[in-house]
Amino acid sequence: TITRRYHPFEGKSLEVLRHSLRQGRLHFVLILPDGSKSLIPAAWTDFESAARPPENHHQSVGSLE
Repeated sequence: TITRRYHPFEGKSLEVLRHSLRQGRLHFVLILPDGSKSLIPAAWTDFESAARPPENHHQSVGSLE
């Protein structure tokens, strides 16, 4: 999902065709709705937050009773 503010596809989930490292940073080649392709930095997506486990390790799974 594109998270970059003011990007034309902000909030949209797009298909990743492939990834690459450029200047030490991860980039994705995305397939746009019209079928064309676009290279964007992974930092402009929710990739990092989706790849991390949830921060809340104290979730309740039941009561003590």
